[in-house]
Amino acid sequence: MDAPAIGLEANRPSTVEVPLPPTNTDKPCVRSGTPSPRPVENSALQIIDRLVEVGAEGITQWITLPDGRVAGRVYRAQAMGDLQRQEQLVASDVLRNQKAETRILHLSPPSMMVGSPCWGLPGIALTVNFPITDTDNRQESIRNRQAVVELAVAQLGLLWLRESIATNQSTSPDTANNNSIPTPVASSLVSWVEIRRAFAKQLTESYRQHRKNWKSYSAILGGLMAVLLLPWPHVVKCQVQCEPSERRFVVAPFEATLLKTHVEVGQLVEAGQILAELDGSNVRSQIASLQARFSQANQRRDAALASRDASKSEFERLETNHLQEEIELLQNRERCLQVRAPISGVVVSGDLRKAVGATLTVGQTLFEIGPLDELVAEIAIPEDEIAYVKSELNARVSLDAVPGQWHTSKIDRIHPRNEIREFNSVYIAEATIANQEKNVRPGMNGVARIQAGGQPLGWIVFRKPWNALRQTSGW
Repeated sequence: MDAPAIGLEANRPSTVEVPLPPTNTDKPCVRSGTPSPRPVENSALQIIDRLVEVGAEGITQWITLPDGRVAGRVYRAQAMGDLQRQEQLVASDVLRNQKAETRILHLSPPSMMVGSPCWGLPGIALTVNFPITDTDNRQESIRNRQAVVELAVAQLGLLWLRESIATNQSTSPDTANNNSIPTPVASSLVSWVEIRRAFAKQLTESYRQHRKNWKSYSAILGGLMAVLLLPWPHVVKCQVQCEPSERRFVVAPFEATLLKTHVEVGQLVEAGQILAELDGSNVRSQIASLQARFSQANQRRDAALASRDASKSEFERLETNHLQEEIELLQNRERCLQVRAPISGVVVSGDLRKAVGATLTVGQTLFEIGPLDELVAEIAIPEDEIAYVKSELNARVSLDAVPGQWHTSKIDRIHPRNEIREFNSVYIAEATIANQEKNVRPGMNGVARIQAGGQPLGWIVFRKPWNALRQTSGW
């Protein structure tokens, strides 16, 4: 009588006969108290003994029944209870997923359950239970034992295939009347050549099965190609930085000492607003001195006219004219002691708070002011995208400081030479954006999207990976 089978359907046992290799009667491998199984071939027993040598405590063959249940047959007895239920769950998952699986069972004592499907015979699997200790290297132990189990399952699967073929031949019309011909059996362990042949046979059968569905595959491939050929907008995404559309520089009108500054960088100013004050004490003293000299020259001129000295009178007249010109020049400087903004806008540069008391030279730049009515968006176009960007293309700009607000513009010009920005080689394109709300400031960063026409969707998706592959491979 064969060994009892173990079934799994809502945790209720089932009894089913599972085809196994014949068993040798002198080496029983079932639980104590059960009848000895039928004889098996020596090679199959050697495979089982190999698993026992590496520490296997429980070995069970599993099969999926037509009604969906899972039934098992014991090669080597093991403990019952929770361990057996875990074994049934592992076998069910392996048969359903057709994939080897290893689980660490935290029972008392702990153990490792390895399950592997028989890739030559769908619906058949083998589970092997190994004890584990605290000194075991878990990762290495899992790899080694799983490899041993998968090899054993492959060899047992070929034995089962041989037995099935031999049974069919023994019952064929050619051999039905010749009962004296023995059934061919394997007398040694299966070689890797036979394993590769069986695997190749399985791949061939899988290929034939997929050939039946070639129409479905062709329809899917055709639909995918149609989608990839659809025209799609080619949008070039770039980084952008805002700059003033024009810049007005405020310089020192003459050599003087900086007395006070009234503005800082980033501050909004109006035309005519006082930006800084210069020290005018030296200018005022010079004006007073020249005015005194001018008064004396007038008196000398009047005296020369009274004495009818024409030459001296003419000399004093020239002297008074010269002094008058110098006084007017200094008075003009006195009016320029208050440095004022030439236009309305924002102070782009010019932080003079630490320069108070320092002497300024003629023409020294004090402030840089940019208007806010319009700003220029400097769009950094990547070097690999510059071939698709031309002037007059539409561009939409969104700034990080004003999220959700898009400014529509056109590209006015593209700089002919590339620049290095943030370690990237880019070409700068300029686009003017309106700023009626005055909420955009110079120096703000954001993103720009340039509408560069239409291209097939497949070209847009695969262009950059393809170019990267070509550069890597040197095509």
